Amino acid sequence: MTWGFLNIKKTYRPQLRRALHLSEVIHTEIKGSDVRKDVRVGNRDQRRAAMLLVDSILGLLERYNARLLARVWVKQEGLAFNETGVYSTSVGSLTETFQAQLLDCHSRGVMILDSRTKSKNAPNVHCVTTRKYRAGGDLLKGIIESPVFGHSDTHTLLQLSDLVVSSLAGQACPAGGRHPGPADGR
Repeated sequence: MTWGFLNIKKTYRPQLRRALHLSEVIHTEIKGSDVRKDVRVGNRDQRRAAMLLVDSILGLLERYNARLLARVWVKQEGLAFNETGVYSTSVGSLTETFQAQLLDCHSRGVMILDSRTKSKNAPNVHCVTTRKYRAGGDLLKGIIESPVFGHSDTHTLLQLSDLVVSSLAGQACPAGGRHPGPADGR
């Protein structure tokens, strides 16, 4: 899946075809906000390329029978947004959903979340860890380890997940409506 994603990046960002090092292709991210912008206000060629990019990515995920779990929060204009509470709630909810999916397919897995800062990441890890072991056993048996955090410019599958979620989140906006973009919870 990683090689497929890197090839998609090279297809839709032709400058990456001339990259001298693989790390350059990995570090260069395609931003979902750019894809949404091209779909909404781009010219005909930009709209077409953006839709083909999304189609290629969804095809890749389908080919590998991949599943993404995401939670998108739409911020209300003019109202304060409790980022800490929203992120914590999202991580908890995603953990429960992931656990249910793992149990359903008799599997085990790990959650890799987009890193922010240690002070923002740590409470979410502790929340899951205490939930996992609070009764003296393991309440989240399918989840191998508490969530780990990665930097999207170094993790291709984290980039892939981020691109899918941030590209498609904007497409659900009602016609003519303003879409403020996805929240940090993924």
